[in-house]
Amino acid sequence: MTPLFDTMISAQMLGYEQLGLAALVERHFGASLDKSMTRHDWGRRPLEERYVPYLIDDVIYLEGLHDILSADLDDTDLVEESEIEFERVSALQWGGSEEADPDRFRKIKGSRTLNQTGLSILKEMYMLRDRVSRKADVPPFRVLGNEQLLAVATRCPKSRRELRDIRGFTDRVLRRIGDDALQAVIDGTDRKDEVPLRAKPRGERPPEEQQRVDEGIRSWRREEISKRNVPSIVILPNHVVERIAHARPSTVDALAEIPGLGKKRLQRYGEKILEIVRNPPPLRRRR
Repeated sequence: MTPLFDTMISAQMLGYEQLGLAALVERHFGASLDKSMTRHDWGRRPLEERYVPYLIDDVIYLEGLHDILSADLDDTDLVEESEIEFERVSALQWGGSEEADPDRFRKIKGSRTLNQTGLSILKEMYMLRDRVSRKADVPPFRVLGNEQLLAVATRCPKSRRELRDIRGFTDRVLRRIGDDALQAVIDGTDRKDEVPLRAKPRGERPPEEQQRVDEGIRSWRREEISKRNVPSIVILPNHVVERIAHARPSTVDALAEIPGLGKKRLQRYGEKILEIVRNPPPLRRRR
């Protein structure tokens, strides 16, 4: 068993609406955490004295939260399901940025309001931020926030003066990447025809049988959620649904090999899942 205990996953399993540390601390201890320094560069040294209380508050409640959430998971018989998710999360590896998903820039809030030129500039700015963050070995948001990327894509600045008018483009940022940002605007404008307004579907659609099993399991899961009044992650996490639909196991032993399922779910839902795999419903019509 992994030594990781994830407070967010635990809260999700227990059906909490707010999953962040600050919300959990307020709920269980009535204390308000100061989150104003979330974006501070904690790698900077020396560490100023004024930052110490913030760091202490960030960890002082963790042991108590562990005890409370662990007891609640035990009381609701969700220990196995939670530990499976802890194990899965602990094994995850970061997959990179645009190399893993070349359309990730489209997920920036507000990107859908851009025209084709703006979208192309947003992509160039996104790639610029990624290169700078990798070179400096810092998180991307410490280079530029999504708000700044979107503002550049919207305003299409042509000079440092116009860049400076964008909130967040301080003198320090301008010295660091001002010229590169202006070049990104030029490149984005020149390459606009290479960036369609809507992302192209990636890869081929799954086989129809796989889609039918996926839809069937999700439909059944909605019924179980309603019956048990628990979150979907308790019944079957999405990643497990997808694996079952892809593998389409025909026996209990084959189903037991699906990563993330677990013994309790196998015992409780195994026969029903196999029934859906053997006789999946027809695909719903998509408008």
